[in-house]
Amino acid sequence: FNRWGQLIYHCEDNAPNNEIKSSCVWDGTFNGVNVSNGSYATIINFKNHKLNQAQTIRTSIMVID
Repeated sequence: FNRWGQLIYHCEDNAPNNEIKSSCVWDGTFNGVNVSNGSYATIINFKNHKLNQAQTIRTSIMVID
């Protein structure tokens, strides 16, 4: 999310496993333009259906060009 709360990246990786990397990789752009330097809020939701567990991580990333 940017500083105004606008979602600038979203990805769903529905079939990750330990042998392959996630297909969710952000290139630092929004609508094809590099985002400004700064801190960006992130929310990561993940579920383990086999164990019937879910977790949400709220953190931030720093973009520095």
